[in-house]
Amino acid sequence: MLVNTDPGAFAGLMLLTSILIGPFILGFLYLVYRLWPTPVTDDTQSLQLDTRVGCPNGICYLAMFEKRYQPLLLRQLGHFPTIIALASVAKSYRRKVKGTLTFIEDGVAHFEKNKKERLAWEVVDQVVGRLDWI
Repeated sequence: MLVNTDPGAFAGLMLLTSILIGPFILGFLYLVYRLWPTPVTDDTQSLQLDTRVGCPNGICYLAMFEKRYQPLLLRQLGHFPTIIALASVAKSYRRKVKGTLTFIEDGVAHFEKNKKERLAWEVVDQVVGRLDWI
């Protein structure tokens, strides 16, 4: 037997059902998203270049940044970033670290910690300032 129902009552029932069950579905999907394992790849070993300067994989610059931001910056800047790319990173990510910058080529530099040298970010800002002026 087919029951004749009012379309307004049907719409109200659907609205009430979606209000009651919708948050549970969204909560379940959120938990699945948060608990789903994400693959972590370590790309530091995949790229090995002979630069004839200390660091063959081009990630020596990570020591210039806070540890908690290093994976993010590695994804953003990649291997062998230019000095201009380093200078464009927000200052809140930086560490006050002393060291030497050895220029390799095309604006790429190798960084080594050295407590006897100047702050690395002073050198980066100075070099970028000169490049902007030119």
